[in-house]
Amino acid sequence: MYTPNILVNKVLDYDVIQQVKLILYVQDTPLQSQPGERSFTATTTITVNIKDIDNRPPWFQPCTKVTVGSAKICLSLGYRGRVNLTEKQDGALQLQPGPVYARDGDRSRNEEISYKIVRGNEDNIFQIDENSGNISMLKPPDIAGPISLLVLAFQLLNRDQFATTSVTIDVMKKSRNPPRFEKERYEGYVYSNSGPENMVLRDKMSNRPFRVRARDEDFASGINPDIKYEVQYSSYVNITTDGFILLKKAVRTDAFALQLRAVDVSTGESGTAALSVNVLPPVGIQSQDESYRAGDMALLGFVMAALLVLCLIVIGYLISRVKKGNSDAFKLSEGTQGGPDPGVQT
Repeated sequence: MYTPNILVNKVLDYDVIQQVKLILYVQDTPLQSQPGERSFTATTTITVNIKDIDNRPPWFQPCTKVTVGSAKICLSLGYRGRVNLTEKQDGALQLQPGPVYARDGDRSRNEEISYKIVRGNEDNIFQIDENSGNISMLKPPDIAGPISLLVLAFQLLNRDQFATTSVTIDVMKKSRNPPRFEKERYEGYVYSNSGPENMVLRDKMSNRPFRVRARDEDFASGINPDIKYEVQYSSYVNITTDGFILLKKAVRTDAFALQLRAVDVSTGESGTAALSVNVLPPVGIQSQDESYRAGDMALLGFVMAALLVLCLIVIGYLISRVKKGNSDAFKLSEGTQGGPDPGVQT
């Protein structure tokens, strides 16, 4: 090649490569030189710096990067927060998974971003800081329920580069009482040969399942439909939505303890209680300190009751016989004393 033009053969991704180094080789004779022909060569290094262009919009954080062909996009699930009905909260609202924040998708350019609420704020309850993206309240909400805001983030120097996300604010009736379990400590039982999905039992004398309940005094009935139960600090059990405790696997210990948690999912408030679970010998095998089980005691009680009834029947029969015998003897005595003597003539 006699004209050393350097051409780009494919699109360069700035996220992958920011600089390319080339070695240029030069020779003052044809590459296929004649034998004995003198040739001089030289080399030099060419450094090509890749410049990032403005071809990506702002990306709301956190987000998940996805590649579609040669394009890269970042998907955000939006933000969520809660406020109390008829109350105005001071300062920036606490949102999940964090405050509203977007950065330039072209990471080396880092263009300045501005924010705006474009939909959902018709009652002017909220406002957003154009520079930071923090959302605050202008007045208290008067209707319970979710408020969905559509937030726009755009580059100040190039407003054609923009992105939107959703911010859902749940307006909640203020809770005055957190969920509370009926007891602070519970005790349950399970057999050592019990497997997954078997229930923890209420006591060791019956097969009644163990169940917990949490009350919420904010409700007249004490029943809050938004309460969710959780198990903490144990891998042995799960808890159902109705408060029953189920085994996840076989138990390899004499006892284990855990913490139960009742969460009001609408307010985030919670209450806890401790549960100790004792592991009993398998059904049919008595422990050293347990002589009879409930079934044995029931059978023994039935037999004793039957014997008692039988004894009462026998005693009643004997009493009736004795009474009848006394009555016959009395009649015989009267007949002997009141009749005429056949050997005496009048």
